[in-house]
Amino acid sequence: MLRNLSLSNFRSWANSGPINLAPLTGIFGTNSSGKSSLLRFVLMLKQTVESRDRGIQLDLGGRGSYVDLGSMTDVLFEHDTVRQLGWSLCWDEPEWSVEFPSQDFEAAIGQTPVCLAVSHRVDAKTSYVQSMRYSVGAHSVAIERQDAGTSYEMNAAGFDLNRPQGRPYKIGAPVKSYIFPDSARLSYTNAGFVQGFELSFEQAMSKVLYLGPLREDPQRQYTWSGSQPIGVGARGEYVVDTLLAARERNLKVSTGPKSHIRLENYVATWLQKLGLVESFKVEEVRSGTNLYQVLVRRSSRGAWVPITDVGFGVSQILPVLTLCFAAPPGSTLILEQPEIHLHPKVQSGLADVFLDAIKRRKIQILVESHSEHFMARLLRRIAEDDESTVADTALYFCDNPGTGSTIDRLDVDMFGAIRNWPDGFFGDPLAESLATARAGQAKRSRLS
Repeated sequence: MLRNLSLSNFRSWANSGPINLAPLTGIFGTNSSGKSSLLRFVLMLKQTVESRDRGIQLDLGGRGSYVDLGSMTDVLFEHDTVRQLGWSLCWDEPEWSVEFPSQDFEAAIGQTPVCLAVSHRVDAKTSYVQSMRYSVGAHSVAIERQDAGTSYEMNAAGFDLNRPQGRPYKIGAPVKSYIFPDSARLSYTNAGFVQGFELSFEQAMSKVLYLGPLREDPQRQYTWSGSQPIGVGARGEYVVDTLLAARERNLKVSTGPKSHIRLENYVATWLQKLGLVESFKVEEVRSGTNLYQVLVRRSSRGAWVPITDVGFGVSQILPVLTLCFAAPPGSTLILEQPEIHLHPKVQSGLADVFLDAIKRRKIQILVESHSEHFMARLLRRIAEDDESTVADTALYFCDNPGTGSTIDRLDVDMFGAIRNWPDGFFGDPLAESLATARAGQAKRSRLS
C-alpha cells in the first residue's frame, strides 16, 4: 500500500506538499486541475521499473505505455528546463521490522544542455539524477551529484559504509532514477544492502494495477489461451481472461469467517446488487474450444443473452468489479473515472463496491472521479458506519487558479459532513432548484 506522495515541478504541480493516501483515496476537482497527473505520476514510475532500458531515468511513455507524457520538458512545471522534477513516495514494507513498517524514497531529476559535436549548438537536453535517497526509520542511504558534473557522492545514516583504501572507483550516475550505480557497490565493500531498497521499490510498483476511463466495447466471443493476467488491462481487455484464470485457480472471495464464494459468482452478486442484471456467467461457446461468451440474464425468468445485447453499462463496470475482487492482497488499484457510462444509481453503488473490496481483499484503491453520486454515497456510509470507515478513506479536492495546481484534503467528520466544502464543488444544486422554481412560476403566470 502506498502511504504518501509528494510532487514538485511535475506538469501543473509546482509543489503538491505531502498527500496522505488511505486504503480508499478519492481525488475530485475541476477539469485541468491536475488530479489525473497525481495518479499518472505513479504510473510513470511503474513503467520506468518495467522498462527494458536500464539507462533511462524516467520512462515518460509512448505507444502501448500506461501513460504517454511526452518529453522531460513537457512534464516540467511551466516547461521550465531550469527546474528539477522532484518527488517522494512512501509505501508499506512488510520485510522490515514492526518498528519500521514503511519505506521512503525521494529523488530529483534535472536537465542539462547537450552540444552537438558538429555545430556545437545547444539543440537538446539530457536528463540526469540530481539526487536520490532511500530511508527506513532513522536509517537512510543516498547519492547526490557533485558540482554539476558526472561524479556522485554516496552517504548513509544508520549504516556504516566501508570504503577501504585502494578502491579508487569513481561513483557514476545512478541507473534509472531509483537504482544505485554499480560503481557505488564496488566502491564500498558493504554496500550490497542497497539492493534490498531497490527491490522493495520494484515490488511496490509491481503491486500497482491500473484501469483507465475508457473501457473496451463488449464482444460476442472471447478467446482464452490459458493466460494468467495480473490485472484486467488498462482498457479492461483482459477481464474475461482474469475471470477464467480465477476459475482455474479456484480463486474465492471471503464472505465470512468460514465462508467463501468463487470470484465470478461474487461479481455476479454485485451486478445484481447494483440492479444491472439478475445473473451473469462465462461459458464456452463449444466444448473443447478456447472460445468463450459472457452471458447475462435480466430477470430470474428471462433468457440468457450475450453481454453485447444489454445496456452498455454492464460491460463498463465488469472490469471494475473483476479487478477489485481479483487483485492480490496488498495491491494498489488506480482507477480513472470508473463512473463513465454508468447510471447515477450505479455510480452511487461504486462507493459500496470499493469499501467492500478494501476490506475483503486488503487492497488500496486510488480513484479519480467527477461523480457527485459516488461522493454522496461515500459520505453516507461514513455517517452510518463506525470510525473505521473514516480512517479508511481520504478525500481530496484539486483546483488550478492559474498559478499551478493545489490540493486540499476534505475535512470529513464521523457524521459524513464536509467542514471545508469548496466553492462550486459539483456546481450549485440549490441555486439550480431555486432558478427552476422561479422559472416555472413565471411560466405559469404567463399562461394563466
